[in-house]
Amino acid sequence: MIAREIGRNPENTKLGLPMSVLTPSVWVGLLFAVAVVQYLPAAISTAASGEEIYWSLNPDAMADSGMLRFGKDATLLLFSIYWPVRLLFLARSPPLKDLAIYALWMLGLVVLGLIPYALEYNVHPQLILAGLRWMLVLHGAYGITLLLQHTRDTKAGHTFTVGLLLALSVVDLLLVAKQGVSSGLSSLSGVRLPGAFGVAGTAGYFAVAAAIVAKLCDRAPLSARVGLLACAFLIAATSGTRFAMICIGLVAITWSFQLVKTARSQKLQMRVIIAGIAAAPFLVLLVIAGVASADRGNPFDQTGDGARLSNLALLVREINNAPIGEVLLGDGLGTGTNAGTAMTDQFPVARWDTLIDNTIATTFFQVGVIGVIYVFAGILVFCTNRSVQPDVLIVIVLSFFTQNLFEQYFLMLAFAFAFTQRRDVAKHGSRFYSANGGPSREYRET
Repeated sequence: MIAREIGRNPENTKLGLPMSVLTPSVWVGLLFAVAVVQYLPAAISTAASGEEIYWSLNPDAMADSGMLRFGKDATLLLFSIYWPVRLLFLARSPPLKDLAIYALWMLGLVVLGLIPYALEYNVHPQLILAGLRWMLVLHGAYGITLLLQHTRDTKAGHTFTVGLLLALSVVDLLLVAKQGVSSGLSSLSGVRLPGAFGVAGTAGYFAVAAAIVAKLCDRAPLSARVGLLACAFLIAATSGTRFAMICIGLVAITWSFQLVKTARSQKLQMRVIIAGIAAAPFLVLLVIAGVASADRGNPFDQTGDGARLSNLALLVREINNAPIGEVLLGDGLGTGTNAGTAMTDQFPVARWDTLIDNTIATTFFQVGVIGVIYVFAGILVFCTNRSVQPDVLIVIVLSFFTQNLFEQYFLMLAFAFAFTQRRDVAKHGSRFYSANGGPSREYRET
């Protein structure tokens, strides 16, 4: 079905890419799926045992998941090899300039990350693996972006991805319900249930990414997309992730206004406007209630002991006492990352061994001031002439200051999907929207 839809799409022939079942949206769905199921056996066995759960699954049960827990990394590695090959050898007009600049940028980043090990600022080279892991996520996300620029996605691909994520979300919520019963919870107050994920925080990030995908896959049935958005908010609420609830609320509110613009008739527009006006206050109250139910205090107060702003203040004080070499070059790839901290929690790693949920700070730990300038200058170059919907852009900015975004697998894939979706609509909008504002016949068919 997907192959047939792609074959009918003139854009695939025009851009020089042959017909493929694996459209960018299908890849997004598959990459999400392998990450969700990696600890599914552990979640099912833990739920069946009736064990009380808070925040994370039983580590022993997670270790017993076998090879399935490596499925995410293996699939991401496969995709990371697939997308450059597809663009280089299967396209009549491969984007050689973009690929060359990107390859040189990535090589420069690796070199910057290895210099501190050569200078012995860090004597634990096993952390390099943690650094290469987030670089692999970044590489895969950029692959989604480039594939979407050089081939048009399909209705079948959007429908497949939304349906797959909706099914996975329902399975997760069923596990959450069983975990809640096992933990004797009578309300959502203070709840932090991981569901099918290793930890509750990951469940929250999945929820944000799923909400963004639901909004962007605009050729999938609206009922399935709204269902996925609702499930995403429930997952965020039961995981106790305040960031996720705020972001999903923002996406839902802006989506309701966007539906007004794409309504096919004036009568339908009025119905959507009335529904949006009625729903907006409810959505705001729902987000406020969800954040309050997490029972974790004010999400905007980050000045307490161990909070993000407090940790950043400690970092600034530490910089004043650090050698200039470490300030400029950092302590090497993997230092200060979540994966790196998990690998070396038994001994101090280097000067910058503080785990801070901040993308800029974590990048600084690894490659210093020079590296931070290099990394974010490169990102700005790659984002030139690409636009993203305002609500998603706000979520991206918030993500930079609430976690190490480069390690957040689900968010990186969703953001990569978002950066090209908006540009695509802006470029070809006249072909895909009829005079009354509704989707044209060609758009609905492809």
